[in-house]
Amino acid sequence: MVVYIVQGSTGEYEDFKEWIAGVFITEEEAKRFQLVCQKDADYMLEEVTGEKGTFQRHCYEEYKGHDLEFQIDYTGTLYNISEHIIRDCM
Repeated sequence: MVVYIVQGSTGEYEDFKEWIAGVFITEEEAKRFQLVCQKDADYMLEEVTGEKGTFQRHCYEEYKGHDLEFQIDYTGTLYNISEHIIRDCM
């Protein structure tokens, strides 16, 4: 059986982080989820002006998107899909 894993990543060097955002049976479902998560992440990266100046939105606003494990920093967040075969080890 094949599953599709949507994985998020953010940061660079020692601050780099990766996580599994979702696991799906079909590639179509994984692509849909990847797209909405990437749109959420891009939204949080936009620059906005507040009382303390202009910063990326994630500095001012709480994330309310689709990825329960969402993380972001100044590098943004990127979502990828990988295909994996589930094997029976017996």
